[in-house]
Amino acid sequence: MEYEAVMRGNQSKFLMQPHWVFDELAKCFDSALVGWQGWYLEAKEHHADPHQKRELRIQAWRDIHEEGRESDRLWLQFNVTKYKLKRDEFAKPDPKKAGCYKPARTIGDLGVGASLQGAFITGRLKDGLAGCAMANATTEFQFLKKPTQQGLEDVFNKMIFLKGDNYFVYFSDDSCLAKRGSDGEVHHYNVDISKCDASHTPALFEKLKKSVPAFAADDIQILIEQCTSDLKLQAPDDKRFNTKNKIVLRPREPSLYSGSTLTTLINNIANLCVGICLTECKETDPDLLAEAVLRCGYHVTIEECHQPQSIQFLKNSPTLDTNGVWRPLLNLGVLLRASGQCKGDLPGKGDWVERARRFQRSVLNGMYPTAHFPLIDSMKATSGAQTAIETVALRAILTDLSYKVCEQTEHYYFSSAEVYRRYSLLEHEIEELDEVLGSLGTGEYCRLPGTIRILHADYGLEAKLFAEL
Repeated sequence: MEYEAVMRGNQSKFLMQPHWVFDELAKCFDSALVGWQGWYLEAKEHHADPHQKRELRIQAWRDIHEEGRESDRLWLQFNVTKYKLKRDEFAKPDPKKAGCYKPARTIGDLGVGASLQGAFITGRLKDGLAGCAMANATTEFQFLKKPTQQGLEDVFNKMIFLKGDNYFVYFSDDSCLAKRGSDGEVHHYNVDISKCDASHTPALFEKLKKSVPAFAADDIQILIEQCTSDLKLQAPDDKRFNTKNKIVLRPREPSLYSGSTLTTLINNIANLCVGICLTECKETDPDLLAEAVLRCGYHVTIEECHQPQSIQFLKNSPTLDTNGVWRPLLNLGVLLRASGQCKGDLPGKGDWVERARRFQRSVLNGMYPTAHFPLIDSMKATSGAQTAIETVALRAILTDLSYKVCEQTEHYYFSSAEVYRRYSLLEHEIEELDEVLGSLGTGEYCRLPGTIRILHADYGLEAKLFAEL
């Protein structure tokens, strides 16, 4: 408790101090909210805009007015935040306990109505932050709103070919740092905030509120109040349980739960605090950099990247294509986690093998739409060519979701050696991976030295098996 009190005090003091980055943040938010009409009029005008939850938003807006709740302040379901259980995250091992993983956690569900009060202002503020150049003579801070091909390519080139002394890129709680040492050498780091959401104090919420123009402060205050609502934990709907059993928790201060519309914005400000500490520190040793961050009330783990391919941002890493250009490439660990499995029933009807192959094709095409290298091309070939039916369905999706889907026409080609350089695979391990995993059929599985190394590098999984090989 004493350590927690010190960290809370550090965060409060840090956020009260003036800094050019906070000044730039306020300017970004000011420009982003030009023409802002207030949350009610914005929700009235935009609740039916194209969105994956468009129909739910339309229904929520209708329900609010039919129930006469338009004057309510929070638009919460039943005036509480419901919690849903998320199972153990087996791809996130606990570094302090061998063989253990992060425990089950809960996700807050305020209901679609409450999200209407936050979706449009937070969207405007994120757009403003993404379009704002926060830089001085030596340091640049960049928020990347979406992991697009061009956006990631720009980020990685700025990191590898650093022009100033510091470059800090972030999205919510994910961030990377490029820093020039006193000897002129450029160092790269992956930065992770430990228990990010749980480390925010009321001072951080207040900083967000004070960073927006005065006419929008109450709109943000409503979202902060949503983060102080009662939390209802209901027993599962199962015959073994009495479903009347419930626990209601009442936060004493704002708490950033999973599912809040404020998550990205609040985490962005936390990451700006971390970035300020890192860029102002003159050291390049990861431990000393992590120690410097304590003054803003966060504990971080910092991994120094001794090759550009080890940089990881939004699950992508820079990789040289066959033309010698650095391109972002989705980490192979993500592919391994998603391949060969489907949560719930396989979509479609008919032969399950063909349905499984069709599902796998969608996974491969979704993750690597324009990237070509031996493994991914072999896996795509093994899963079969796209059918005419799928082509028609794809065209319909591209039409209906044109606001969300970006058709890329430029294709990129990579050699196996460059793709696997991040994982330090030996030549025979590369050949084995390309041959075995690339030709794996439905119902088959493999465990190769290469897959173990990939999962270890990307997720910290299966490290204990190295001794068995």
